Amino acid sequence: LSILNQTIDDFIQIHDFIYSKRKEWLEQFKKIIEQARDKQVFVY
Repeated sequence: LSILNQTIDDFIQIHDFIYSKRKEWLEQFKKIIEQARDKQVFVY
């Protein structure tokens, strides 16, 4: 049971880490898009 709890804790930590990284990545992506809009440079 303690092994299961440890696994769940690890999973939650990994999930939180991935979630925070994804948020950072999305913020960066938004900045890049806004900069591209400002310059009117669109790459298709």
